[in-house]
Amino acid sequence: DNVEPFATAPRADQLDPEEARVWTEANDFDRALRKQGYLLPDPAVARYLQEIQDTLFPEFKGAMRVRVMNDTSVNAFALPNGSLYINMGLLARLENEAQIATVLAHEGGHFVARHGHQQRQNVKGASALALSLGIVGGGIGSLLGSLAAVSSVYGYSRDHEREADRISFQRLQQAGYDPRAGAKVFLVLDEEAKAENFQQPVFFASHPRMQERIDSFAELAAQAP
Repeated sequence: DNVEPFATAPRADQLDPEEARVWTEANDFDRALRKQGYLLPDPAVARYLQEIQDTLFPEFKGAMRVRVMNDTSVNAFALPNGSLYINMGLLARLENEAQIATVLAHEGGHFVARHGHQQRQNVKGASALALSLGIVGGGIGSLLGSLAAVSSVYGYSRDHEREADRISFQRLQQAGYDPRAGAKVFLVLDEEAKAENFQQPVFFASHPRMQERIDSFAELAAQAP
């Protein structure tokens, strides 16, 4: 886990061969989603979300690209190459821009901290579990393949999730959003889980328990000036 976070926008030719290979897989996945019509054909929505992302991570402008999935399920995930996906189903359940920013900041935190690269050794078991749980659903699961294990669709370790929480909280503060919105996001998703009668939303399929996410943001908010 001794991997230095990205300080600025990385280039693929600066990565070691193993990490570059994961990026290539992610690029192939991006192309497959576009080709098979999974993305929402609304450039205005994508542009709006991209502006939020660029405000949160200004030094990574161009390195993190937000795309909207035309899917009603509550889901969002990041790939190791900086592609961030958020479903229309999740957007519909969020109440304001600060909550949207919380989701994007958290997923961006996984990219900056290079959690996908750190998780590479768990690819086989993790991807098998992700696909057996139907985490990505439909035909997307077969597209992801082993990439599922090194994207946040599967979920990272608790330490990685807490690190993403810290990064996202800091980014929300710096961008002028109310970081207390973070806890509200998880409350909204918790309510969705109860309404749909499943244990946790897909977005948090393998993440720490929902209450831990709520507590994590509440603790960070309590420590903030």
